[in-house]
Amino acid sequence: MGSLAKKPLSVWLIGWLFIIIAGQMVLSGSLNLLYPGSAASAEQEEMIYLQNSMPSIFGRVLEYYNDNFYWFAILQVLFSAFMLICGIMFIRLYAWARSALEIMASLGLGYVIGVTVFYISSWISLIRKPGIEGMNSGFVTVMVLGAVAGMTVWAVLLAVTIKHLRGQTIRKAVNRRLLI
Repeated sequence: MGSLAKKPLSVWLIGWLFIIIAGQMVLSGSLNLLYPGSAASAEQEEMIYLQNSMPSIFGRVLEYYNDNFYWFAILQVLFSAFMLICGIMFIRLYAWARSALEIMASLGLGYVIGVTVFYISSWISLIRKPGIEGMNSGFVTVMVLGAVAGMTVWAVLLAVTIKHLRGQTIRKAVNRRLLI
């Protein structure tokens, strides 16, 4: 048991990072399930306005999300509960948990990039459409720069996490546990 106490710092940091993120995702998804509808009535009107204002693909994606809000919340809770378990088991140096976290981090990286591209494309399409009130290029520029900044932070964090999960330090720590 003494060798398990000397886990690399990266194991602790990555494990706790996933535990904290998973906890926040469980809470967020659970609160979404308690939300009395896919959106409050005022937000519903804004969502319909945005859906009708956007080019067809963006409006359809928003409509699909809005129509399946509860299913997405259930999937979020289930996925994040599994992530929470993986984070705990990773700190305990289970090999399957390392693999699962690596897959989740890779999926997360793809998700962050995909959602950011969708988000930026959506905002840019709004300023190109005539007759949209309140949409000016300065506002959209700020929204796009914010999306790029947020994506960059998450992408770097996930890329570093993937690099460490694949690295020799963590692999050796997991292998040491298997030998005990």
